[in-house]
Amino acid sequence: PFGKIQIKDSKGKVVSEAEINNTEPQSNVLPASIRKFETPTTHSKWFGHYTVTAAFGYNPSIGGELISAKADFWYIPVWMIAVAVALLVALLVAVYIVFRKVQVKRRKR
Repeated sequence: PFGKIQIKDSKGKVVSEAEINNTEPQSNVLPASIRKFETPTTHSKWFGHYTVTAAFGYNPSIGGELISAKADFWYIPVWMIAVAVALLVALLVAVYIVFRKVQVKRRKR
């Protein structure tokens, strides 16, 4: 198998490209078996919506077969989730403190 993977951001700009099985000699996949190919990307992984498109070919000796796939996904970094949780907790604490102060002022009247 051989092919290319592209990752595009929500604006359609290609943010990363990678080729699969581009070594010499190319690796084979035997019948009734699975081979995992890992291909790292260079994308900086910022928050957003992305589309990954893959096009693969195999069996070049008998004319070749082509497979293509496309998938959409959202990437949310862990640090962004941590910041959102911290802000939510801070907001809840602030609401609680304001609520308590209002309760104390009402009791003094």
